[in-house]
Amino acid sequence: MATTSINVMDYGAAGDGKKDDTAAIQQAISAAGKINNAVLLFPSATQFNVSQPIAIPAGIDVEMVASLVYTGNDNTAALTIGSGTTTNDSGKFRLNVLRKSTSNWSDEKCIGIKLINLNQCVLDIVQAIGFTIGVQCIGVNRGFAYNQLSLQDLNNNKIALDLTNQNNGWCNENLFLNGRFSVDTNVN
Repeated sequence: MATTSINVMDYGAAGDGKKDDTAAIQQAISAAGKINNAVLLFPSATQFNVSQPIAIPAGIDVEMVASLVYTGNDNTAALTIGSGTTTNDSGKFRLNVLRKSTSNWSDEKCIGIKLINLNQCVLDIVQAIGFTIGVQCIGVNRGFAYNQLSLQDLNNNKIALDLTNQNNGWCNENLFLNGRFSVDTNVN
């Protein structure tokens, strides 16, 4: 099955680590949502700064070569893949998310990567750094199941990996590989 890459830089993202790339990334997500088998590409760059949460709906794969750096409010998920109303089947994701300054760990809504209702997906979590919860896998009204997650650097999070459910959802039968779970900050 052929895929179409949607490069966030083609929609105005600078990736220079200075400019706020939120609007450009949201435009790229909108374009990817109109195409079957789209892959949202964050190409090699310094980093992509975002001041607002980024939500990627079901049906869009993600390839983050450069990191997404969240500069916004503590009390939300920086990157959300999926939703509580649909299931995301057989997706492929390479995710790389950092927080500009380490969370004070007081609010568990401060999440680096929130994965909702994924089923039979392959995920490579390159980084989730500086949040209260680094990666949250959640089934909402449905399941988060039969996924393969390769974990790399989950650092400076109060909770590195959170497996949970809401509204009769479930989170089970997933395969987790590797994982560097560490805290080396003196912030907390």
